[in-house]
Amino acid sequence: MFIVKPFNPFLLFLLFIGMFSFYLTYTGISSVKHNKAQYKVKNLDWFALTIIGISGVAMVGFSIYYLIQYDFVFATLYGVFGFLSLNLFYGDYKSFIKWKVSPPKKIRGFIIIWVEYWVHTLQL
Repeated sequence: MFIVKPFNPFLLFLLFIGMFSFYLTYTGISSVKHNKAQYKVKNLDWFALTIIGISGVAMVGFSIYYLIQYDFVFATLYGVFGFLSLNLFYGDYKSFIKWKVSPPKKIRGFIIIWVEYWVHTLQL
Protein backbone atom coordinates (compact mmCIF):
# COMPACT_ATOMS: atom_id res chain seq x y z
CA MET A 1 0.00 0.00 0.00
CA PHE A 2 2.92 2.33 0.68
CA ILE A 3 4.01 1.93 -2.96
CA VAL A 4 0.59 3.17 -4.15
CA LYS A 5 0.52 6.22 -1.81
CA PRO A 6 4.15 6.95 -0.84
CA PHE A 7 3.46 10.36 0.71
CA ASN A 8 0.86 9.20 3.23
CA PRO A 9 2.52 9.67 6.67
CA PHE A 10 0.43 6.95 8.32
CA LEU A 11 1.45 4.34 5.73
CA LEU A 12 5.08 5.38 6.08
CA PHE A 13 4.79 4.97 9.84
CA LEU A 14 3.31 1.49 9.36
CA LEU A 15 6.21 0.60 7.06
CA PHE A 16 8.69 1.56 9.77
CA ILE A 17 6.70 -0.31 12.42
CA GLY A 18 6.80 -3.34 10.14
CA MET A 19 10.60 -3.12 10.08
CA PHE A 20 10.64 -2.70 13.85
CA SER A 21 8.41 -5.76 14.29
CA PHE A 22 10.52 -7.77 11.85
CA TYR A 23 13.64 -7.06 13.86
CA LEU A 24 12.03 -7.99 17.17
CA THR A 25 10.62 -11.17 15.66
CA TYR A 26 13.89 -12.11 13.98
CA THR A 27 15.97 -11.61 17.12
CA GLY A 28 13.39 -13.48 19.19
CA ILE A 29 13.40 -16.47 16.85
CA SER A 30 17.18 -16.34 16.65
CA SER A 31 17.53 -16.36 20.43
CA VAL A 32 15.09 -19.26 20.79
CA LYS A 33 16.86 -21.23 18.07
CA HIS A 34 20.28 -20.56 19.58
CA ASN A 35 19.43 -20.99 23.24
CA LYS A 36 23.07 -21.51 24.16
CA ALA A 37 24.96 -18.99 26.25
CA GLN A 38 26.42 -17.38 23.12
CA TYR A 39 26.24 -17.94 19.37
CA LYS A 40 28.20 -16.72 16.39
CA VAL A 41 26.81 -13.77 14.43
CA LYS A 42 25.73 -14.52 10.85
CA ASN A 43 25.38 -12.27 7.82
CA LEU A 44 21.59 -12.29 8.13
CA ASP A 45 21.99 -10.91 11.66
CA TRP A 46 24.05 -8.04 10.26
CA PHE A 47 21.41 -7.41 7.58
CA ALA A 48 18.62 -7.24 10.17
CA LEU A 49 20.76 -4.94 12.33
CA THR A 50 21.38 -2.65 9.35
CA ILE A 51 17.65 -2.50 8.59
CA ILE A 52 16.77 -1.49 12.15
CA GLY A 53 19.59 1.08 12.25
CA ILE A 54 18.54 2.77 9.01
CA SER A 55 14.87 2.76 9.97
CA GLY A 56 15.72 4.14 13.43
CA VAL A 57 17.66 7.05 11.97
CA ALA A 58 14.90 7.69 9.43
CA MET A 59 12.22 7.65 12.14
CA VAL A 60 14.14 10.17 14.25
CA GLY A 61 14.56 12.31 11.13
CA PHE A 62 10.85 12.15 10.36
CA SER A 63 10.14 12.99 14.00
CA ILE A 64 12.13 16.20 13.64
CA TYR A 65 10.43 16.94 10.31
CA TYR A 66 6.92 16.51 11.75
CA LEU A 67 7.88 18.53 14.80
CA ILE A 68 8.81 21.40 12.49
CA GLN A 69 5.49 20.93 10.64
CA TYR A 70 3.57 21.13 13.99
CA ASP A 71 2.20 17.61 13.65
CA PHE A 72 2.88 16.50 17.21
CA VAL A 73 1.14 13.11 16.93
CA PHE A 74 3.44 11.81 14.22
CA ALA A 75 6.43 13.57 15.77
CA THR A 76 5.83 11.71 19.02
CA LEU A 77 5.19 8.35 17.34
CA TYR A 78 8.25 8.57 15.11
CA GLY A 79 10.38 9.85 17.98
CA VAL A 80 9.45 7.10 20.43
CA PHE A 81 9.87 4.25 17.99
CA GLY A 82 12.96 5.83 16.45
CA PHE A 83 14.71 6.03 19.79
CA LEU A 84 13.62 2.49 20.69
CA SER A 85 15.00 1.26 17.36
CA LEU A 86 18.28 3.08 17.85
CA ASN A 87 18.54 1.72 21.39
CA LEU A 88 18.10 -1.83 20.11
CA PHE A 89 20.55 -1.12 17.29
CA TYR A 90 23.22 0.23 19.62
CA GLY A 91 22.90 -2.61 22.13
CA ASP A 92 23.09 -5.31 19.50
CA TYR A 93 25.85 -3.55 17.57
CA LYS A 94 28.06 -3.56 20.66
CA SER A 95 27.60 -7.31 21.03
CA PHE A 96 27.93 -7.98 17.27
CA ILE A 97 31.39 -6.39 17.19
CA LYS A 98 32.57 -9.19 19.45
CA TRP A 99 31.12 -11.64 16.85
CA LYS A 100 29.27 -13.43 19.62
CA VAL A 101 25.83 -12.61 20.94
CA SER A 102 24.51 -13.25 24.40
CA PRO A 103 20.83 -14.09 24.84
CA PRO A 104 18.67 -10.96 24.49
CA LYS A 105 17.63 -8.93 27.46
CA LYS A 106 14.07 -8.75 28.67
CA ILE A 107 13.54 -5.30 27.13
CA ARG A 108 12.35 -6.86 23.85
CA GLY A 109 9.54 -8.72 25.59
CA PHE A 110 8.52 -5.54 27.36
CA ILE A 111 8.52 -3.59 24.08
CA ILE A 112 6.41 -6.21 22.32
CA ILE A 113 3.81 -6.25 25.11
CA TRP A 114 3.79 -2.43 25.27
CA VAL A 115 3.27 -2.04 21.52
CA GLU A 116 0.51 -4.66 21.43
CA TYR A 117 -1.24 -2.96 24.35
CA TRP A 118 -1.24 0.45 22.66
CA VAL A 119 -2.26 -0.95 19.28
CA HIS A 120 -5.27 -2.65 20.87
CA THR A 121 -6.07 0.34 23.06
CA LEU A 122 -5.95 2.86 20.22
CA GLN A 123 -7.43 0.29 17.80
CA LEU A 124 -5.06 1.20 14.97
